[in-house]
Amino acid sequence: MRMDDEGELAPVVQDDEKVLRRKDIPENWLFEEPGYFHSEMKWSTLLHERYDGADAPSTSFKHPSKNHRLDTRNWCIVHIKDFGGDGYTIGTLKKEEGKLEPFVKVSWTVCTQRPALKLHINTTRHGEVTCTIFANSISRKKENECKLRLAGAGGQLTLPDYPALKAEDYRDLVEIDLQLFEWNANLPEGTDGARPTRPIFEGVDDDSIQQYVDAMDGIGDDADAQLSAMGPGEYLLGLLYGTNDISIYRTWPQEGYEVFKSFRQWITTSFDMCARNGNEWFYHLQQSPDEPSIYSTDCALRELQMPRWMAKSFKAPVNEKGALLGAPVPVKCNHFPFSEGDQVFPTVEDAAFELRLAIERDRAFQSHILNSSFRQRNFQIRGEFLAHPRIPGCYVVELRTSDNNLLASDKTLRPQIDTRISLEAAEPIVDELGEISMLPDPITQTKRFEGVICDDLWNSGAEVVCVVTGPVVDLQHTTGRMLNATLRDDPTPANRHLATIEEIAAGFKRQSAPSPRSGVDIPAIVLRAPPAVKNTGSLKDAVTPELEDVYSTAIHPYGLNDKQKDAAYSACSSKSGLVLIQGPPGCGKTRCAMACAEGEIRIGEELKKINNNDGCKRQVVACAPSNIATDAMLDKFLASYDRSRPLEIVRYKGSFLHEKRARAAPPPPPPAAPAPSKPAAADPEMLPDAGDEDDDDLMGLEELNETVAEREEQEMQAALWELAEEVSPTREDAHQEYAFHTKRLAAIKSWAATKSHSQNYHAKDYLQVREKLRNGAQLDKKRKRRLKEHLDYVEWQLSEYYLQHVVDIVFCTNSAAAHGMLRLLYRPKMLISDEAAVTTLPDAATPMGAFMLSLQLIVMAGDMQQQQPVVASKGSNEFYAVLSSSLFSMIYNSKKMASSVISLEVQHRMHPDLAEPVSRIFYRGSLKNHQSVIDRVSPKWETLSTVLAPLQPAYNGRRRLCIDVSGQAIASEAYNNTTSHFNAAEAQIIADFIGKACRAMPPINGAQIEPSDFLVLTPYTGQAQVVRNILVKRGISRAGNKVRVASTRAIQGEEARFVIISFTRNVKDKPLQLGLASEGHGLCVATSRPQEFLMMLGNWRAWAQAHHEGAGVLTNTGASTRTRHFGQLIADCRAKSDIVSAGDYLKFSTGVTIKKAEFPSLITDPPTGMDRRGGRGGSRGGFAGRDRGDAIDVDYTAGGGPAMNRYDIYDQQQQQQQRGTNRGRYRGGRPRGNAPRGAARSG
Repeated sequence: MRMDDEGELAPVVQDDEKVLRRKDIPENWLFEEPGYFHSEMKWSTLLHERYDGADAPSTSFKHPSKNHRLDTRNWCIVHIKDFGGDGYTIGTLKKEEGKLEPFVKVSWTVCTQRPALKLHINTTRHGEVTCTIFANSISRKKENECKLRLAGAGGQLTLPDYPALKAEDYRDLVEIDLQLFEWNANLPEGTDGARPTRPIFEGVDDDSIQQYVDAMDGIGDDADAQLSAMGPGEYLLGLLYGTNDISIYRTWPQEGYEVFKSFRQWITTSFDMCARNGNEWFYHLQQSPDEPSIYSTDCALRELQMPRWMAKSFKAPVNEKGALLGAPVPVKCNHFPFSEGDQVFPTVEDAAFELRLAIERDRAFQSHILNSSFRQRNFQIRGEFLAHPRIPGCYVVELRTSDNNLLASDKTLRPQIDTRISLEAAEPIVDELGEISMLPDPITQTKRFEGVICDDLWNSGAEVVCVVTGPVVDLQHTTGRMLNATLRDDPTPANRHLATIEEIAAGFKRQSAPSPRSGVDIPAIVLRAPPAVKNTGSLKDAVTPELEDVYSTAIHPYGLNDKQKDAAYSACSSKSGLVLIQGPPGCGKTRCAMACAEGEIRIGEELKKINNNDGCKRQVVACAPSNIATDAMLDKFLASYDRSRPLEIVRYKGSFLHEKRARAAPPPPPPAAPAPSKPAAADPEMLPDAGDEDDDDLMGLEELNETVAEREEQEMQAALWELAEEVSPTREDAHQEYAFHTKRLAAIKSWAATKSHSQNYHAKDYLQVREKLRNGAQLDKKRKRRLKEHLDYVEWQLSEYYLQHVVDIVFCTNSAAAHGMLRLLYRPKMLISDEAAVTTLPDAATPMGAFMLSLQLIVMAGDMQQQQPVVASKGSNEFYAVLSSSLFSMIYNSKKMASSVISLEVQHRMHPDLAEPVSRIFYRGSLKNHQSVIDRVSPKWETLSTVLAPLQPAYNGRRRLCIDVSGQAIASEAYNNTTSHFNAAEAQIIADFIGKACRAMPPINGAQIEPSDFLVLTPYTGQAQVVRNILVKRGISRAGNKVRVASTRAIQGEEARFVIISFTRNVKDKPLQLGLASEGHGLCVATSRPQEFLMMLGNWRAWAQAHHEGAGVLTNTGASTRTRHFGQLIADCRAKSDIVSAGDYLKFSTGVTIKKAEFPSLITDPPTGMDRRGGRGGSRGGFAGRDRGDAIDVDYTAGGGPAMNRYDIYDQQQQQQQRGTNRGRYRGGRPRGNAPRGAARSG
């Protein structure tokens, strides 16, 4: 892939196009991009006639001499003008003894497309409550401008009679005056624009605010009595809920008047543009009156241009000389600066639009990556095709690249499952001896195959496996041929997300009891729509004492502690139907959620018995963002559920029926179908034709082509399922792919064998027709098609019965929940959303939208300190921030929809030595250890202890070990010309250590260590592939007993007995270019995976020295949150002496006795001239490197002996010190030789 100067994916351009930076746009083309604004809107050029790469010139909103900003929070006073005669004033600007404490702050959301004024109110009962006022809420003048005025900062002000204001110099005050629309107001006659709304309150529900309003009415007009009865925060909420006329006062030094004037102009213009044209005005103005609104599902979102003023690069058509032939169009763009606190939307339509456009931009970027990774790449097929035994021209194809497993190693480049693929191959001409005599003309002899990427069900080890259909080929001569592979953009995931958002935005239309408006209020949860559902239909009102006992019995096997039980019981007592379980790693969030699921199912069983009604069945769908997390959730359920009362548990990843057919109504039953009482099923081949024999001829050409294409695609999908069934016939394990089909088939066979079963007739019919098709090689095309159509119909009927009457719980990914069959036929009452904090909003909303008509309870579990949603399109998606915040964190911070938010704090996973730094660094010391981890006895740890014993005294015997991997020749490298990295030295140490541990003989109280006991983590997929390859090559990781190797992005939710972290990144002479190694959320995930032992490999010598010298990026004073956690980890490892030097580890690996720990002596005080902040006088901002010298290369092979190669891990000077030959290196305590740059040398 081609990267740009910023290390990001370069835009795709044609030969007649050119990429331009902002500064490169010729003057005659400035501000000439099409579609930006109508001619009558040119007065707003302040907002859009810019090329500064940002949405707002925020730097100009800062006071020139003081650390003040106009847009950030500041204490304020609020004057409610329409309360009583002279209004009512409340608040204070500073703390004063004996007076009212400051409790309300004002701030602004500085955004051109939805600016907002915010009041942050501290309340006694709810904590902080935010009142957000958008342009929609501000009434209009005749010119359609907002009634919003900013004054002061040196100008004249008329202040209300309020002591706290009179005490201030009015010239140091700013007044914000605004008039709000009344409740249910309409736009003034002759105006248009944003639809009127009222201010939005976050952190408190509307019912509570209404109680304060009612209390104020009950007390009367005595404001002081009302204030003392409720508290200032609650009182202000009641005032704001009904007021229409407000003034807000804050301080701003009068010397900053010019800044204030600039800010006033910018903010009022932004509000007026939103009032005139609606929020998202930039996109509204790109649509002509004849085109659909941007809120319409018919709007072509992909054609909407990115904001010019935020663009980083453009592309434009050029002539042969490079001169522009047309207006430049933005292709890369910074994103709107929304924070999590800004994820409040003016209207449901605005929320839906931003999400839909963000999804479309992300899809376009993914398509860009897809095409870039495969453009001009050839895939060589090694090994034979696997041909379908009954369907000619259907094959499984194993694809391998010529550049060392690029696609298998870098998951950002590897095509996803179900991605469509086209293969082109030239069929060789074979002579009489069976040898290839020549290659034909590729234009005339090329054969094309169409198919989809699938999982490697056959463990072939290929980078990519696909199932394709095409012409029949000679397999004998296909091996090793070169293929041209082209990926076709698969819109399914994005379409599912778009359909979900559109469906949720359209609102509820319920058809089931107990009332037309019952169920979880999904639009309110996802899009912040006004609450519209009062009764969720959850168990809150249905659970009797007897059912409580049933619930308690159901959750008992899960071994929940008191806090987990609170979370479980809140699931059946939730008023809103939404429960959040927040907690650090190992606290049992998933186990608690699974207990809730079984409790729901068991209560449903009791209700079904009591009412003798299948409608009382309470089915569950359990979703997670990835297959790994879904399978981990399934593991927890299988380990604890009551097997004495079997449940139908399904792992769903797809269905036989094509989704397009599943979305449509099922076809009518076959004509002349016999009654169910007949002993045998009808034979579809004997059914009379519905029309002419050649009915295809009666179709229009376009309809015929669509029908043929759909049939071919269905046949190819069916072939995929059949191949999977044949190659992997034992599929009872719920973890196997397509387990749903195996379980459903087993149920169908059971029904067919039971004459009294209601589905007996359909089940026998299905099995007979299915067998006929499997053995129907001689059937003509039309008969085969008729059989398949009949089979589809019967399968649909049987699937409906199976999903609605048999299945108890379905485990699937969020995306798979929207698959047509599951979405249309399954009716779960409860949704479990695990790893919800790492899930993007559209992905988390997908199962909610899919089952919106049946859900009565949603339980979301997550940890906001760990991985956040991964959105690849940063830099190419102006609404990136909308996707990068999880729905879980939005709800958690809002505190509006979740009636129960349970925070867990007792961890059951990590040994206390491992849990303590995780708790202190990432969770402010809140993590507590369960007694089980304190008392845990582990025979395998006893074995590992004997392996580590020769490392003493360098090793302190603790559960954490840091291995220094440093040296002049040690450096990470780019993996196969991608943005990923690998470090061969660290990979070799990992393989050596795991091999040594697995070969070790257990002591009397020990147990044999297996490869599957280890989990290797790294921030880089390239390093993961290198480690995986070495482990396989050495025979350490083998089928059925593999070392799990993964990137930190892909492992959340998993754990292992022993964990090894390879930080990988090591840039020569720049040890503090940490890359992904220091990313705080990923660091939290990685260090919280081990149960008993953690090993970390990296350039510990350089990091520890830099920390010792006070490098800014690693200290609390100069570091960002991203690197500060890494610095705290280094400090903790140093303080506890967990770091082992490269030299000592070399002795350990080669069997040399260690007499004294070397590492502490390697960390020295900075020499003269070295600032303790790191670098030369602190100017370098970090450790410059010291005393590296030459290096000796060590090859960790199966033989175990050192050998010279270019992957050095140890410093030669360290080895000289071990041999006692390092005489004269220091004289008089002053360093000689390789002193850091800028350090003074003394002779």
